[in-house]
Amino acid sequence: MRCLGQVRLFDDPVAIARIVRNLLDNAIKYTEQGEVVVSTARRDEWAVLEIADTGRGIPPGELTRVFEEFYQLDNPGRDQQHGVGLGLTIVQRLCELIGADMALASESGVGTRVTLRFRTLATGNEPRPVNVDADVSGVSGKRIYVVDDEADILEAMRILLQGWGCRVETAASARVADALFSDVGRPDLLIVDLRLAEGEQGLALVWRLRGRHGEFPVLVVTGETGLEALAPVRVAGFPLLQKPIVADVLYDAVSRALPSAAMRQRD
Repeated sequence: MRCLGQVRLFDDPVAIARIVRNLLDNAIKYTEQGEVVVSTARRDEWAVLEIADTGRGIPPGELTRVFEEFYQLDNPGRDQQHGVGLGLTIVQRLCELIGADMALASESGVGTRVTLRFRTLATGNEPRPVNVDADVSGVSGKRIYVVDDEADILEAMRILLQGWGCRVETAASARVADALFSDVGRPDLLIVDLRLAEGEQGLALVWRLRGRHGEFPVLVVTGETGLEALAPVRVAGFPLLQKPIVADVLYDAVSRALPSAAMRQRD
């Protein structure tokens, strides 16, 4: 493996590390012969990272499928017993969270090139983003539950929140969330999607859990944009974040929601 160039970013180091690690793991795994080259450059206002390999590549008809959760190059049937896939769904979500762009080019038998573009090119004069170097004592150590029926969103949120020192539990359904509250107790903050699997509504889950376990702060996330769908959240007075959520916005929302949790007694 060869590394070329050096560019400094000011961004979330946990998210970037996970993105690069997933991409490098794939490049090394699927390159039986040849090399993997990691290069960085400055292009206008962008910081560019490229990971190129001379591996087996991806067949043209499969390029649109590589972002599926369980897709693997040697597992076209998506048998989950073979593993969890290329991890590109997580990479894609993390890129959305930090505002990065990703492009994928590949030719079967020739190799693959992944190009990442970051707007957070450091010049030495800019203020550091809150989620990188700021004092995170306000969120560090807090217990946060994330409920969402999309596995890649759960994993991306977990990575970011744990990078800020939070104790994170995730649930892919209302049923799992019910069990989590019963087994572990109330969190310092619940982050819940407005629409969950199996026809469950995030707000209905919140009211049910509060009725059983007492008050706790809530942060609602959603991809919905219609006024009718969002009105119940506004009426309830819960803070609302629209997907896709960038890391700085998430950090700010979490830090604003947590102080009320610090004022109550633990179970």
